[in-house]
Amino acid sequence: MFRRASLCAVTAFFALIATGNLSAQYDLVKVITDRQGVMFDIQSAYWPLLDVQDGKSTDLAAAAAASQSIEDALGRFSALLLPGTAKGEVPGSRANPEVWTEPADFAAALNALQAAAAALSDAASSGDIELFKARFDTFASACVGCHEFKPSGGGRFRAPK
Repeated sequence: MFRRASLCAVTAFFALIATGNLSAQYDLVKVITDRQGVMFDIQSAYWPLLDVQDGKSTDLAAAAAASQSIEDALGRFSALLLPGTAKGEVPGSRANPEVWTEPADFAAALNALQAAAAALSDAASSGDIELFKARFDTFASACVGCHEFKPSGGGRFRAPK
């Protein structure tokens, strides 16, 4: 009887541990899902900017709102870059380990993108389309500091799909 009770206690102990691990894994997968959602928001906000850059639109008010949306999203994105969420560590992650192994370089790239988004927002708000177009190039260059433009593309800080 004691043996059976011990076996049941050990089994229950390991079940609790497994449940905790599954819960922790679920939490990390949710972080990845949230991170992907933020990147989708950034990608969606990019198109009105590109339309102004390409001369398909002159709606600088929409461009200002889109660039402000990107700036805000980047703040949310950085909070979702938890250690242990690189590609291969959590299902669905495309973050390369360099995000954490080269933190100064990653922080510089992210800061450059945030500054470029802020400058783009200011240019759009000013109503000066030529200034907007000049700052757009800086913004676009900052995007490729982490990854290619293609959503499926990789780069220094993002693995390809």
